[in-house]
Amino acid sequence: MYIYVYNKTTGPWYFEVNMFNSRPVNYHFNSLQAFWPSVQIMIGDIPLALSTIDAFYFNIWKPFRGLPERFLLNSFQLHSSERHYPLRPELIESVYYAYKAAKDLHRRDRYLWMGYQMLQDIDQRARTRYGHTTLNDVVTGESGDHMPSYFLAETCKYVIKLRLLFLLFFLLFFFFCNC
Repeated sequence: MYIYVYNKTTGPWYFEVNMFNSRPVNYHFNSLQAFWPSVQIMIGDIPLALSTIDAFYFNIWKPFRGLPERFLLNSFQLHSSERHYPLRPELIESVYYAYKAAKDLHRRDRYLWMGYQMLQDIDQRARTRYGHTTLNDVVTGESGDHMPSYFLAETCKYVIKLRLLFLLFFLLFFFFCNC
């Protein structure tokens, strides 16, 4: 179970709690929690979902150019032994659903740009001669030695969808603006 905590400067976060007494157990962000904004969007809580994605992206992805397995929320630092990024799709999937759910053009562009930046970061940091690999450390950019199967099945699916939307946006922009 999770408890919702809102911080004025960093946005909404969710702590793991004991299911019997609701006391916080772990004050950390786990990379698998990045699926939560997708669930929020699916149940219709779009404003909170968008602010949750912003918190995850701007506080974790952007500084490290990847999503570490664990991030300590009480100190806002990386966990000492779980600094790797195994190319998980959850945050990219949430950004894709945020793009689809955002009604105004400014927000849609924002999430399209986030997806594009994530694609750029993955390509620049995890690309190898024959594919992509995990990052053993998001700070140093040290490469791993394997590519998980879900990277092709899930992560690339959302990256490709966002990239096609990004290209379509620019083609329409140049076509209609006569630039």
